[in-house]
Amino acid sequence: MKTLLEFMEQNEEDSKMYKVFKFFLNTSNYDEKQIEEFTKKNKIKKEEFDEKCYNLLSKFLNSGEWNRKNRPKIDEEELMMGIEIEYEHSDNVLIAEKISLDHLSEMTDSKYYSYLILMEKLMEEKVPLEKIEKLLE
Repeated sequence: MKTLLEFMEQNEEDSKMYKVFKFFLNTSNYDEKQIEEFTKKNKIKKEEFDEKCYNLLSKFLNSGEWNRKNRPKIDEEELMMGIEIEYEHSDNVLIAEKISLDHLSEMTDSKYYSYLILMEKLMEEKVPLEKIEKLLE
């Protein structure tokens, strides 16, 4: 089985996109000098780097359940809980909101985060999984 890198390297454009993606994953506080070094090392023109960045951002913002389901109405209280919880993935409120919107769009009238909080409490209390499963029978 191929690794993700091997898969992405099959196509030169995907390979460049992957490298730009990894650059941002591995570089939290970057500056122009680091970008310049990265583009030089990876033989990517600055304009191409910028294009890949915009492309990644666009793909991220326009993907997910919330967009696939034509941006359904979301319960504001659940959204606020979700943003708070999703800060574990990002310290950026917009990214946390995007993740929350996707989760809340998975089901109609979703109480995703209410259930998540309840599940975490059950885990903290060490409630056996078998006991919870019996409730579902």
